[in-house]
Amino acid sequence: MVKFGRHLQFYIDCENLNSHYIVPYDTLRDKITPHPQSEQSQEDFKATWREVLEEASRDFSKSTHSCWQTVFEGVSPIPQARGASLETALRLYTPTVGTTASQDLLVFLKGIHSAAEVNSEALRKAVKKFDKQSNRSLSDILLPELYCSIVAVGQSSVKMAIDVIRDLLDCADDTGVSKQYSHIQSDSWNEDEALTRRADELQCLTNFTSRISPEDMPYVVAHRGFHDPHGRSEIRPLENSLAAFEAAWSSGINLCECDVALTRDEKIVMAHDDDFFRLALDPSSDHSKEKVQNLTYKELIALTLKNGVRTPLLLDVLRSAQAIGKNAQLVVEIKPGNKEVFRAVARLLIQYPDLITHVAVIMSYDLWAMHEIRSKLTLEMNTGRHSNIELNTYPDQQNSNNIVEEENQKVSSMLPSFILLTATDPPVDNYQLWLDISDLSPVKGWLEKSDGSLDGIYMRYQPEMMEPEGRTALKQLTKSYKVGIWGLLGKDPDNNETMQYLIRECGISFFNTDIPKDF
Repeated sequence: MVKFGRHLQFYIDCENLNSHYIVPYDTLRDKITPHPQSEQSQEDFKATWREVLEEASRDFSKSTHSCWQTVFEGVSPIPQARGASLETALRLYTPTVGTTASQDLLVFLKGIHSAAEVNSEALRKAVKKFDKQSNRSLSDILLPELYCSIVAVGQSSVKMAIDVIRDLLDCADDTGVSKQYSHIQSDSWNEDEALTRRADELQCLTNFTSRISPEDMPYVVAHRGFHDPHGRSEIRPLENSLAAFEAAWSSGINLCECDVALTRDEKIVMAHDDDFFRLALDPSSDHSKEKVQNLTYKELIALTLKNGVRTPLLLDVLRSAQAIGKNAQLVVEIKPGNKEVFRAVARLLIQYPDLITHVAVIMSYDLWAMHEIRSKLTLEMNTGRHSNIELNTYPDQQNSNNIVEEENQKVSSMLPSFILLTATDPPVDNYQLWLDISDLSPVKGWLEKSDGSLDGIYMRYQPEMMEPEGRTALKQLTKSYKVGIWGLLGKDPDNNETMQYLIRECGISFFNTDIPKDF
């Protein structure tokens, strides 16, 4: 079963919620007593549920009123704004106030919409949970109240505003392959020494690929590309940089793992941390300490990283993969809690379907969001392909159904694998998921839903996997799902022997490596 409460906790932890009310889902859930069929229990639940809905509605109204007031005040000098519809006012707003103010409004609107979505879902799920444990249904009483509330019906106007402003800012149109800056040589070496060290590292990469058998190579995943995990950017390309991915792919490695984030103006960039303090050439700069989500792409371009590059767009990297060849693919990790990043990735792949085959995997710790992006991409791709099929040319209904089914199968083969990431160790917070190789019973409930399932699971290496019992368990898991293994630097083995064992004896699909010299 997919736990909504875990996603909600990720959302609360990861989002800046100072200005938005979030439904206390745990409070509602606690109101569902062991005997919810009693009259008093139902009345208590209904009263609490309605109080929460009222508070969520009040917060939504206050937030949207503030936005619409900002818009109409901004366009008040314009004659066409008098008595204008909301959409007309929005289309006048951006040219009038400029890009920065429009981006500020877009960020706030997305926060309102995201909170409203989460709150509506929390209220719906609380009712569903109550009904499941009771002989009497509250759905016919409470859900109509939810669906006529401003929290539910108001989402469409906010979504319209987001789309209009996004369109005006041209946020979704990532065009052109970006250029990287030249490498900056280290002050501690002379040029000849630097070149020698870099040549040595490239030879290390060549040696690495030569040691991997052709049968095992499809399962190798270069963690953040070919980079130095200790941050020595003067000897290897910087992590998550275009050079790091291109070096790995050009050497014969098919898969590169990467991390993505969303900028303030909705560009998808490569970023592992919340900010670029660790990787910035000048860590004292203000932008290096600012969260990626608060910076525009223009500001990120101005933020030079350690070896003179800037962070690339996901689109840049995918186009580079396309140029290198069909085997060059990404394993894309999306940080949990931020639904906007998931949506942006889905929009990008729908907008550029020719690049989808260069995304082998989309993965996250956020189970709820993983099911959502799988559902959205599958639906959008199926809808797009079916719109191009002239079914009326096939008078036989059965034949038509067969055509649609064939198209569905083609879409499934094009889409990336959707993989759940699990925590490093048994988590302190119960909304995080951790898998023990000795107990694989939770996996089916996590991955499978009635409307479709995730493809597999990525878990941390455990020493028990190398023992007979662990091997048997892992092998059983890989018969049903794709399984990836990742390790902690300096704590878990990153060598050819371990990788071969896990691939050949246990049947795993992905093995993360930092490409150490002693692999």
